[in-house]
Amino acid sequence: IMVDLILNHMASPVAQTPRADRDAGKQCGGKEETADTSTTPCVGWSGTPYGNREFRSGTPGLDYFERSQFHHYEGNFESNCGIPPWTNNRFLCD
Repeated sequence: IMVDLILNHMASPVAQTPRADRDAGKQCGGKEETADTSTTPCVGWSGTPYGNREFRSGTPGLDYFERSQFHHYEGNFESNCGIPPWTNNRFLCD
């Protein structure tokens, strides 16, 4: 059995709490509170902290992820190619 999946939903640092931040579409984990950024830390459903395309609280080889492991454009680990990739220049995105 072979499984292939894209975990782009893990890449986005969209604030989920407080609700006002979520409704405003703010990003969590910011250094200062702005109209687009919340200082609320990014925390998953099980309480696991994460950052923008980084999950460094897990076990290496199991559930530890760095930016380089997500789809991105060459030379820019913070970029996100989007899905489906054929609408986002599949030849330049890894």
